[in-house]
This record gives sequence, structure tokens and C-alpha cells, in this order.
Amino acid sequence: MQSEVFQDIPSNVSRHTKCRHCDDYLPDHEDDVIHFDGESFCCTGCKTAYEILSANGLTDYYNIEDKPGVKVTDSDEIFDFLENEEVQSSLIKYSSENFNKVIFHIPAIHCSSCLWLLENLYRLNNGVLRSTVDFGKKKVTIDYDPEVLSLKHLATLLKNIGYPPHISLENEESERLEKNSRSLMIRIGVAGFSFGNIMLMSFPEYLGLEGDLSFFAPYFGLVNFVLALPVFFYCSTIYFKSAWSGIKQKYLNIDVPVSIGIITLFFYSSYEVFTGTGPGYFDSLSGLLFFLLTGRWFQNRTYQNLSFDRSFTSYFPLAVHRLKGDMAKEVVTVRELKEGDTILIRNNEVIPVDSILTQESVLIDYSFVTGESRPVRKERGDLVYAGGKLIGQSATFNVKKVLSQSYLTSLWNNEIFSKNDQFISDRIMNKVARYFTAVILVLAFGFGIYWYFTEPSMTVRVFTAILIVACPCALSLTVPYTFGTAQSVLGQFGFYLRNADVIEKLLKIRKVVFDKTGTLTTKDNSKVNYKGKPLTKAQKSNIALITSQSIHPLSVAISEALIGNNTGRHVDVLDYKESVGKGISGVIGMSEYKLGSREFIGTDDTIPKSSVCISIDGEYYGFFEVHPEYRNGIDRLFDQLNEAGYELSILSGDNNSEEENLKSISGQKTTMLFNKKPDEKLEYIEELKSLNHKVLMVGDGLNDSGALKAADFGLAVTDRTTSFTPSSDAIVVGQTLIKLPAILRFSRSAGKILWAGICISLLYNVVGLTFAALGLLTPVFAAILMPLSSITVVAFSTLMIRYVGNKILGT
Repeated sequence: MQSEVFQDIPSNVSRHTKCRHCDDYLPDHEDDVIHFDGESFCCTGCKTAYEILSANGLTDYYNIEDKPGVKVTDSDEIFDFLENEEVQSSLIKYSSENFNKVIFHIPAIHCSSCLWLLENLYRLNNGVLRSTVDFGKKKVTIDYDPEVLSLKHLATLLKNIGYPPHISLENEESERLEKNSRSLMIRIGVAGFSFGNIMLMSFPEYLGLEGDLSFFAPYFGLVNFVLALPVFFYCSTIYFKSAWSGIKQKYLNIDVPVSIGIITLFFYSSYEVFTGTGPGYFDSLSGLLFFLLTGRWFQNRTYQNLSFDRSFTSYFPLAVHRLKGDMAKEVVTVRELKEGDTILIRNNEVIPVDSILTQESVLIDYSFVTGESRPVRKERGDLVYAGGKLIGQSATFNVKKVLSQSYLTSLWNNEIFSKNDQFISDRIMNKVARYFTAVILVLAFGFGIYWYFTEPSMTVRVFTAILIVACPCALSLTVPYTFGTAQSVLGQFGFYLRNADVIEKLLKIRKVVFDKTGTLTTKDNSKVNYKGKPLTKAQKSNIALITSQSIHPLSVAISEALIGNNTGRHVDVLDYKESVGKGISGVIGMSEYKLGSREFIGTDDTIPKSSVCISIDGEYYGFFEVHPEYRNGIDRLFDQLNEAGYELSILSGDNNSEEENLKSISGQKTTMLFNKKPDEKLEYIEELKSLNHKVLMVGDGLNDSGALKAADFGLAVTDRTTSFTPSSDAIVVGQTLIKLPAILRFSRSAGKILWAGICISLLYNVVGLTFAALGLLTPVFAAILMPLSSITVVAFSTLMIRYVGNKILGT
């Protein structure tokens, strides 16, 4: 007979006991249950989330995990504050007419279905252009069209599908770390207090005086039980919560065996005390928690200090020209900028901070931020977001908001510039960690059963020691701390990596390709000679002004050679244009100036190598012959690369008049290719890769950005810290280029240290598990060893990397 509670339910509705969306139990009263589309829901929020997913064909979301959804709260006004313009400006990283970028912290991210749904937001609302999830930090970066979707409605959309963003206008990171550290210290204090007093109560047992004090033994046991209660119900919850969270998502994290060991010790000890069969293991339990928590605190402090050191030294020290009161320029790093400073940005330079444009309209290329290469026009007074690249004549900006350089580094790691890399941490480490806990549980139960039948008194000791001593943390930390420290060491020597993982790509390089101009040569001490029709002082001043707009090495050399001809007049360059690999042009007064190649100027005049032709108002005047100097030690660089067995190539946009000189410097086996345009350099790199070569491309990032991005490893060489090349995997300051052979040797050594660290981690687990399985390791000693293993591996990796770095790269 059908229960009365279902009499009013339509026949097509399933008799569920749990909510279809969040998997929580349905309300006890049927009147409170919401039915829709043959499904049952605990509230209107979950029903709305299901409606949204169903209407957009995303019900596969429910097949990824058994409990994919998150309970949705009902409130339509909680994000009204996001309509405030000041709030929006503080949250939005980039804004334009039809493109905004915002980063939300989503605490509810907890499983693979969360990742899947949040990266498919564009299917829920066509105002969402792209969304990417940082699972570890529980952050989602969303690009959206503000004409279609407002920030408030975006936040509401996230709330309606069960992922409400946590929004704070303050930087909570340091406060959060301090709060966590304080909470951990309190737990350590409680565990230490209980540990000390339980040991005090256990002295008769330790000294073999049980017989003399047999009358008090039960009371000592009860006191120990009471002292162990806060250890179990307070100190241990940090492990219980983590373990339970993993189990709910069908993932066995490292806190699962630790929690089982703690529970086993507590209940077995309680059983012994209350049945009078023994004193229990409360001393081991409290000691276990005391050393585990102390180890965790020490680990956290160690990792935070190492992370700070890495962050401080690893970032490319991006600099900018700041204008002083007398309009004189000074080069300062981004971290030295203050709100209200005036900065000068030249063509193709990245704007490092949010700024206000202080002159007439300019074009900004935001492909660094958005992936779209179409320039955006900005007018005087407009806000220009950090990460944009100036296109055209130089411009001045007033600093509005100084950003952490880590933001620019995060843009450098944007998926737009990724090369579909798969690193060792993805291929090996995650697989090992995935099965590690399951293997430990099998071993613990297996040896526990063995000792139960062999010597029952050893069962609990062996079982818990195995659960506690095994730790994959050292294994999973080996990669980030080895390569992370290597990144820091390289940064100290002027070699700045996009991220630590790209070091792995350097290990495989066997083919090195160099661009010539600006890479092998330097603008320093360049000799500039003019040949052609005489130029007036005003014309020379105008040429110096136009070439100063460009950061190309030849333009810089000409500008510096003519700087003394400045007439003192303030003039603007109008209609400035720069054609990559061809030349530059601009209008000053009533005259148009063009400088560049013969083809760009339109002359048949025969010119020497590394020369720049010039025309004024369409009339060919002559050319500047530039004799750039090769970098000091460049011959030694090639000698060392040849000795190491690398295959070498040199690409140049100039003619082959330098071929013999380059052969004498680089070696007779070096492949030389001249008169190569930017697209031809790219084609050459792609051809090498098609032949299965692992290619390192070394260029200045101006005429070879495509080749840098296409190579397995792109290395941009710069003599100006105001230049930033996002298409590269690394940036090296010019004077450090001669250390490239040493850097390649260092990267191979870092790879060996990595595998040594992995072996140490595996050896620790094998030895520790062996001693634990043989009954030679107590749970307390296992608790001491567990964090020490991670600290040992991190210390080994850090110290070895720094030692090898100083030995190979020099101090």
C-alpha cells in the first residue's frame, strides 16, 4: 500500500530521499520538498541551480561525482554592493567596452565536478567569455562581456549554481596565515600540556612501580583519559576534518591513515582503562598529536619563508621611466612607484600599473591580458590597466594604483602563452600521491592482522606506527621546492623564469638558435655613421626624437648618437608607426620621417650591413650605418656550447656580409641564415620541431616573438628592464647571456637533484615502513619522523640547489 505522504506527488516524480542537486537529505515534511522535472529538491535554490544546468544541457555535471552540487542559499540582494562603481574598480582587473576580467575566491570548490562546471560557465550565460579555475587556491578567473552580464549578475549566477564568491576588499592573506598559525599554536599548547601531565601520571609504569601503587592505578588511568579528551576532540579535529572531506569526495588523502591511527589509539586505550586490562596508550596519543602539530607548524614556517624568498628574488625586476619635476627621466623598478607618479612608456613597452593617460589618444594592445590582439584606443583621462602594451608614439601616464608584480607574473603564465606543457609534477607526482594512501592502509591492516595472531600486544603499536610514519608529502614537495629554489637562484643571476616548472624543458634542449641583432650584439659602444645628403640640426633633432619612440636596438643606437642635437623645443611626434622588421615613421611639424630598410623607404641604393635608410617627405636622404658591438665573451659562449655538443644556428634579418666573422666566433658547424623576416624565423623553428629537435630560441623579443613562442623554450634577451616579453619562457639580462652554457648545466644538475630528492623520499618511506612493520618504531617516534621527512627533503633540495648554483654559475 502506498504511503500517504506520496499521495499528492505526481506519478512521474521519483521517490527520492536526497536532493537531486546537493545530495543533502530532503525535509521531513513532504510539503517542504520541492518537485520539478521528475526530481526532488530540498530548497528553491537547488531547484534553480538544476533548472539552469538542465536548460543549458549541463546535466552531465551530476555524473562526475556522487555529490557534485553545493547547497544554494536563497537571497537576491546579497550582491547589490557590486553595483557600486568604487567597489567594481577595486575588484575588476581589466575593463573595456565588451571585456572585463575578474578573479573570485570560491570557498565551495571541492571536487572535479566543481572544476568542470566553473570552467563551463560560458554555456550557462553567453556573457561569460572564458573561465579558468585555480583549484589549489580555490580561485576562478572569469572574462566576461559587461554589455551582456554585470558584475552583480555574474556573482549571482555563481551563487545560483552553488558557488557564491567570497568577496573582500581587503588583503586577507596575511591575516589568514596569522590566524591559522595562532590556531595551530593553541592546539600545540593543549597537546603539550596533556602530553606532559599524562607522562607524569605514567611515571610509576615507566619505573616499574605498578605493584607499589596498584591501588592508585585505576585513578591514574581515569586522569589520563580526561587529559586525553581535549587532545582527541580538539587537537585532532584538524586531521579528522581533512580526512572526512577527502572521503566524501572519494579521495584518500594523507590525513586518512593519520586519523585512523589517532582513533585507534584513543578507543583502544579507553577500552584498556575502563576494562582494567591495561594503562592504555594515552601518552603515545598525546605525544603523537604534540609532535605532529609541532611538525606541521615548523613545516608551515619553513615553507612560508622559502616561498617569500623565492617570490622576492624570482620575479623579473620590471622597471619604468619615471619623470621628475624638471621632466628629466629616471629608471625605477615597479615596486618603487607611488600613486601620483608620472611615468613614460614607449612603443611596445608594457604598462606595469593601473594608470591615467595624461596626453592625447594612444593605442593600447591588451593581448597580454585578454588574448585579443586588436588595439584599444584610449583618450586623455582614461584609465589604462596594467598589462597593456603601448602601440605607437611614447606617452605619459599618472600612476593610479600600484600592483604587486606577482599580478604581471600571473599574466605571463596566462593560458594564452602556454605551450600545452606537461610537467613531471603532473605526469608522475599526482599518480603516486593518488595511490599512496590506499597502499598504506592495506599495509597497516595487513601487518596489524599478522601481529594480532603472532603477538597481540604489538598489534596497536605496529598498526598505528605504519599509519603515522608513511608520508607522501616529501614526495609531492620535491618537485616544487627543487625547481622553485632553482628559479630563485637563476633570478639572482639575472635569468628570470615564467614559472619554476619550465626548468624541466631546459633539460631536453639539444638545439640552440640565436637571433643576431640585439641578442648577440649590444647597443653599448655602437658606432653610428651617417652617409647621404646633409641634415640640418633640426632634422637631426627630429630623427633623434622619432627613433627614441622605438626600443629596437638600431633605433636606440641612432637616438643616442643624435641626442646632442636636441634643440630644446618641445615637439610631439604625430602618426607614429612601427612595422616589425621593416621600419618606423612619424610626422613632426609638417614633415614626415621614415627610417628603416630599403624596401620600407623605397630606394634601390646599395647599403652596407646593419644600416638604416632615411627619407624626409618622401625624398631619400641617405642611411645611418650602425656598427653594433658583439657582447663581451660571446666567443666563449659559443665555444662552451660547441664543447657541450649542442647544435647551433644563427638567424639574421641582415645580409650575409657578417657570415665569415660570425663563423670565426661561433664555429664552422654553426648554421647561418640571413635576410630572414620574422615569419621566416618562425617557420624555421617549426621546421626544426617537425624533425623532433628540442629547440631553445634566443632572441630579443622584437622581431622574433613568434619564434620565441613556437620554440620548446623561448629565451628573451634584454638590456632594458623596461622591456617585458610575455611570449618567452624566460627573460635574461644581456650581461648574463654569456652564462647560458652554465645555466644549461645547472638545469641538468637541478634535474639530478630532483631525482635524488625523490629517491630520498622513497627511501625514507621504505625504511620507515619496514621498521614500523617489524615493531621497532613507536607511534610517537613515527610522529617525529613524519614531518622531519618533508623538512629533510626540502632542506636537501634547497641547500643542494644553492650549492650547485653558486658552484656552476659563480657568485
